[in-house]
Amino acid sequence: MARIQWSNPWVRLTAVLVIAGLCYASWPLGYWLNPNSAHGLASNLGALNQPYNWVFIGLDIICGLLIIGAVWWMLKLVRRRHHRNQVWLETAIIGLGAFGFLTTLDALLPLNCVETTQECIEPFKDPYFVIHGLVSIGSVAALTLSVIAVWWLIVRDHRARKATRWVVDLLLIVWIGFGAGTLVLLARDRSATPAQHA
Repeated sequence: MARIQWSNPWVRLTAVLVIAGLCYASWPLGYWLNPNSAHGLASNLGALNQPYNWVFIGLDIICGLLIIGAVWWMLKLVRRRHHRNQVWLETAIIGLGAFGFLTTLDALLPLNCVETTQECIEPFKDPYFVIHGLVSIGSVAALTLSVIAVWWLIVRDHRARKATRWVVDLLLIVWIGFGAGTLVLLARDRSATPAQHA
């Protein structure tokens, strides 16, 4: 069995980003820590006055800061030598960094009301909801940009295996499909919760 080469900066970056991903995927904890809000949007778990909101806010902040640090490190590494697709590579990295920044900002601007547990004013008359929503949408847009840039890099890399290309194509289709499905649900005034949970 091959040993992990921790001296390789890309191995360490991968470890940092895996930890960031685990922190970002904290919403399943809501089923134990806050069952009333866990059935709504993930943002509900970090809303003001929700039990254990500090867990979800804290994990999102840790996620964002780890991503920002990893992006800074990655940019230093990729700028040391010129890559054939430098613009797409840097676009993927900067998109990830924007996602990390906006995720941190999103966590620092939690919702102030959760409809499932209390009566709230109309969402678009609530400035917290609007700001939180715009930052949240911005983070997804930044991550989508990063995903598309990675997809393009793999499609253009003739060394990539056919199976890898198929997997990346499928992941991009699923990513865009869930995004489109969420927009359709919101346009029809239905909850986007099922799409987000899936």
